[in-house]
Amino acid sequence: MSLPAVHAAEVSLSLEQALAHAESNDLSLAKASLEVESGDAQVREAVSAALPNISLSSTMMRHMILPSMYFGEWIQVGLPSDITTDISLQQPIWLAGKLGMALKAARIYRQIARDALTSNRARIKSDVIKEYFGLVLMRDVVEVTEEAYAQANRHAETVKRMYDVGMASEFDLLRAQVEVKTLEPEIANTKKNAELARIALCNRLGLDLGDDIFLTDELSSEVVTIDMADFETVYETARQHRSEFKVFDLRGRLDEISLKAEQRNIYWPNFVFGLNYRRQYQDKSFNSVRDVYWPDSFTWTLNMSVPLFDGFATSARVQKAKIGLRRTQLELSQLEQGLSLEVSLVLSELKRAEDQINSLTAVLELARKALDIAETRYEQGISTELEVLDSQLALHRAQLGHLQGLYDLRVANAEYARIVHNDHDFGREN
Repeated sequence: MSLPAVHAAEVSLSLEQALAHAESNDLSLAKASLEVESGDAQVREAVSAALPNISLSSTMMRHMILPSMYFGEWIQVGLPSDITTDISLQQPIWLAGKLGMALKAARIYRQIARDALTSNRARIKSDVIKEYFGLVLMRDVVEVTEEAYAQANRHAETVKRMYDVGMASEFDLLRAQVEVKTLEPEIANTKKNAELARIALCNRLGLDLGDDIFLTDELSSEVVTIDMADFETVYETARQHRSEFKVFDLRGRLDEISLKAEQRNIYWPNFVFGLNYRRQYQDKSFNSVRDVYWPDSFTWTLNMSVPLFDGFATSARVQKAKIGLRRTQLELSQLEQGLSLEVSLVLSELKRAEDQINSLTAVLELARKALDIAETRYEQGISTELEVLDSQLALHRAQLGHLQGLYDLRVANAEYARIVHNDHDFGREN
């Protein structure tokens, strides 16, 4: 059953334009871009920790009972009404080196986000190429199947004319008509698959699901083939280009910084310099705030603190940091194993796709020649109707196989570009 579709607009798309749509509308790319912005904010936050902290505070207080001090006798201290205003500055001088480490960590985090964005863009490009040419393939399959249907119809009409003059049997006529009927559900099925591919591409590109897409790029055997080097060379090239490895290298550095920072949370001194300016009002009531003298004071402080014991919290965090570092190293080894498999598979698939398209192109030419010969022989009465039907079926299969081969070659090229070169340049074909 075909899917209902209400076409809202006609959209003409080249592969380059489709990639541009994906870059603008893909939600995973938008999310990765936000992570880059978050990394920028984190760097600014780390820088701010090294800058002075300036604050203004004011306190109004009314003593219901005045405090007392004992000097041979109890004497009340202060006045009932009190207003204190402070301007203070706190400037970290040295916090066991953790300010610099925090800034390094923030910059590494930002670079991790940027590399993750690059990796996402490479994956999206590969996916768009697959879906773009997947729709091209499905529409070409519809066209080939409709051509086969028209060809079967023409042959059935030829058999009917020959049957009418006694040159063909009723059996030949029935076989030709069955071949026509057999192709009708196949056309419906291929149209359904093309519609599903259209909807998937619209969804990928952020288009309206009802848009009728006209694709300007076609499947072609002129795809740029790749001179494949030996496995070790390709693997090393991929290891250098893939953003995932850059991310893990950065994560390892981040874990090392985290471990070092946690180790400095105990026994390492911290120095903070402070300035404080104060003005204070004291009187029996708040009625004379404007009329009385406000004494002021200005002080500076240099504070040193050394954490000695925190209930073993630091040792626990150090242990967690070491575990995190080891986990990153294991995940990196796992990623290297996965890349080795990916490179092996993509090299094998690329070689298979290139060999396959060469064979399928030759088969297609032979199938066309065979059908021409079979139709000519049948019209001359020197061959059977079965020979023509077999030739038609062989040509139909050769056409479909050739289209699939072109698609496989295009996808293999895109996957090679993603896996080996981390290709993410939207707006340039592989």
